[in-house]
Amino acid sequence: MQEINLYRLMAFYVRNWLLIASLTLAGLLAGLAYNTFIQTPLYKSDATLLFINPSSSTSTQDTTTINNYVQLFKSRRVLEPVMNDQHIGMTFDEFVSSVDASSEKGTEVIKLSVSTKDPEVSRNFLREAVVSFKQQAVNLYGKDTLSVVDNASNAQPPYNVHKPQQLVIATTAGFIVSLLVLFFIYDVKGDAIKPRVTKTIAKKKKNNASSVKTPRLIRQKVSAIKKPSSKPSISKTTAKKSVTSASTKPKTIKKNNASKSVPKKAIVKKKNAKNTIDN
Repeated sequence: MQEINLYRLMAFYVRNWLLIASLTLAGLLAGLAYNTFIQTPLYKSDATLLFINPSSSTSTQDTTTINNYVQLFKSRRVLEPVMNDQHIGMTFDEFVSSVDASSEKGTEVIKLSVSTKDPEVSRNFLREAVVSFKQQAVNLYGKDTLSVVDNASNAQPPYNVHKPQQLVIATTAGFIVSLLVLFFIYDVKGDAIKPRVTKTIAKKKKNNASSVKTPRLIRQKVSAIKKPSSKPSISKTTAKKSVTSASTKPKTIKKNNASKSVPKKAIVKKKNAKNTIDN
């Protein structure tokens, strides 16, 4: 396992936020599907009994007797007659897991409960089970030492369904799973992540270099536009005009050149010669 850089790890999480959001949403949907389609709602009915011992026995004997009563309530002797009367379509071994009996520590209170898929079945079964329990206790101990404090309660709503809490737990589980998955990916491929960072830095340097060179390229293009081409393109009309002008202009140019080529002294001599001839 390599050393973990928290900054890079958090940056890795930020880059893969889509995976985190997807797994979190998947956890929420999984919790909703479980709560709606998979989970079986169970309805529990509760009852409370009090053990009354008229004899002057010690507390240890009372504790032993109460534990015996707790085990007696979950016995075949108490439950099977009630199952036959209520037409429970289950065996004793299957149904006994839905029956619970416990005693409060340091007290003589016995709590009984029955949970089934039907709230009415839970309530009616527990009511009949309490009656059967008291009868069997009298038959075994020869005296009635149990008193009903609270009879079978209403079994609604289902005690095992807490939709908001379950959805929060499922969403949190999806979020944690996404973080763990990305952590293991980062741990395994952590060395492969660094070159990506260097590549991005190299790309930024290239972009900065190209941005610096662009003014030079612009200047070169501008100078190339300003300089005339070595072989200018001549259209046909301009070529004809140049030919005609070339044919007409040389004569005038020669005359002008001839007139310009005669020196001033020669002109003066000619004038003097004319004057002498006239005289």
